[in-house]
Amino acid sequence: MDWGAELWDQLDNLERHTQWKIDFLERFNKFSKERIEVEENYAKHMRFTICEAFQRLLSELGDYAGQREVLAEGQKENVLQTLTQCVAESRQQRRKLLQEGRKLQNQLDNSAKQLDMAKRRYERDHRESEKVQLHTEKVEQESAGNKQDLDKVKQQSQQKQHLEEESKRDYASQLELFNEAQRNHYFHTFPSTLQKLQQNEEQATLVLQQCVMGPATQEKAVMPIIDKCLDGIIGAANIISPAKDVDLAVKMYKSGFKPPENVVFENLSCQTLNGASSENSIYRQRQKMWPWRKSKATSPAEDFSHLPPEQCRRRLQERIDELQKNISKEVEQKKGLMKMKDVYIKNSKLGNPSSLEPQLVEVAGRISRLEDELKKYQMWMSSAENKIQNRHSDGDLLQSSFINQPSAPSHIVQRHFSVDEFDDFDDDDDDKDILWCHVLYDFKAQGTDTVSVNKGDKLRVVERDRGDGWTRVQLRVGGEGYVPTTYIKTI
Repeated sequence: MDWGAELWDQLDNLERHTQWKIDFLERFNKFSKERIEVEENYAKHMRFTICEAFQRLLSELGDYAGQREVLAEGQKENVLQTLTQCVAESRQQRRKLLQEGRKLQNQLDNSAKQLDMAKRRYERDHRESEKVQLHTEKVEQESAGNKQDLDKVKQQSQQKQHLEEESKRDYASQLELFNEAQRNHYFHTFPSTLQKLQQNEEQATLVLQQCVMGPATQEKAVMPIIDKCLDGIIGAANIISPAKDVDLAVKMYKSGFKPPENVVFENLSCQTLNGASSENSIYRQRQKMWPWRKSKATSPAEDFSHLPPEQCRRRLQERIDELQKNISKEVEQKKGLMKMKDVYIKNSKLGNPSSLEPQLVEVAGRISRLEDELKKYQMWMSSAENKIQNRHSDGDLLQSSFINQPSAPSHIVQRHFSVDEFDDFDDDDDDKDILWCHVLYDFKAQGTDTVSVNKGDKLRVVERDRGDGWTRVQLRVGGEGYVPTTYIKTI
């Protein structure tokens, strides 16, 4: 297909299309940079460890990290530099060609305006000439004896006819020039510009194809070495004992302190009023009784332990539900592949059963990883519930200790802790009002994580844009997925 012949009237759409390609190249360039950083950090973290139990893995991890470094260096040289140069050149060439196309269109528009002006001038002179001609005929009939008036009118008529002839010749000349310019525009200059724009687009697409294929080819080449390293790591992992690790964690983190005792009532009337505060303050004891208080300098943790107990349990439950949903999808996909494999076994003409083995292995790997992650979050969930139960037990114990204390004298005002004293907990974003959005343009799903939406739909925002240009929404008919942030407008 030739843009110059097929898309001669679609310069605006080509401008948007080529801008989309430039934006996509920039996003892929950013993705490549982040992937290189991940590979480098992964290699660095795999090289060093502080755990004595993994000393036997260092030799294997060194080789494994070396291969990761090879991948990172290869992508930096072959992908990152190529993409950066391609984005710069494509943007510059696109801007130049679009300016040239606009210039050609403006030239044709100016030629059309000149033709229109010449035509209007010719029409005006023609009307005036006809008007003077009629007037001349009228004067000839009315003033047959006044020769001087008749000569004057005839002279005016000849002048108007002369102007009309000049306007006519100018209009014919402008018409010829415009037709020539229009033929040259639509059959030579403008198609040539669009052809150059097409070549620039094809070159950018070809570079993108090479950058997508290059890392995969390079990683495939080093995969046998990585497999040997992984086999060595699996062999070294057999020496790890979970029971010993648990005992080591207890030894490392057990404080040995006893739980705090009851707060003793202080009768201030029996003390000297010297303005000094008690060293054993209730605030400090309260900090000990509230082990989940979050320091403002603490960074967010994967197990949500930086949150208050109830919020931590809720966020963990949401993550567990999401993992269970993903596992169900993968299990259904595995069942479908198994049914297809059975069909191939019964009738080999329909397909080769062994061709489905890689997909089955991949699905089984994803299920295994999801189950491992689910077990991890379930373990954190159990731990969070235990903390909450312990908190309630501590609260009951503290309450009973206050009940058993003798009542304060009537002239002493007892202090009641207010909720404001615990205001250092971070508010959870999920407690805010539900966010909705309107769909501005139609969008068709492009993968399993995206959803199709129509212009005018009203959707619930589940997850805001994190800087990657995608927003997760919930459909009214059920189901969730990502849509481009530029396609919606939040309410």
